[in-house]
Amino acid sequence: MNTKDKGDRLVLMLRDEARARDLDFLKVRASGHMGRRGGIPADAVVAGWRVEAKNRKRGLGTRAIEDILTKGEVHAVLHHRDRGLPLVTLALNDWLDLLARLAKAAERAGKEA
Repeated sequence: MNTKDKGDRLVLMLRDEARARDLDFLKVRASGHMGRRGGIPADAVVAGWRVEAKNRKRGLGTRAIEDILTKGEVHAVLHHRDRGLPLVTLALNDWLDLLARLAKAAERAGKEA
């Protein structure tokens, strides 16, 4: 199985998990080329978040993840090691912003109850 097939399999897993939670999902076709032509520079878009998916035999190193997050317009990196747990990595500011939005939503829900 080549790298593209592995990545596609990971994106399809992401699609299934996102749809199971009623999240909007878009698989970006030919994503490796789209970013260079002004398209969406990611493998998928989930609930408005651009996600790059990487499936590697021995995992993905910190430097590679950092390069993806800082050089592109990607919000998150979904990475998976063979027979490992799929992980999502976000930049610290994106993670904190997400937590702040969740806290505010929970606070609003508590006031409405």
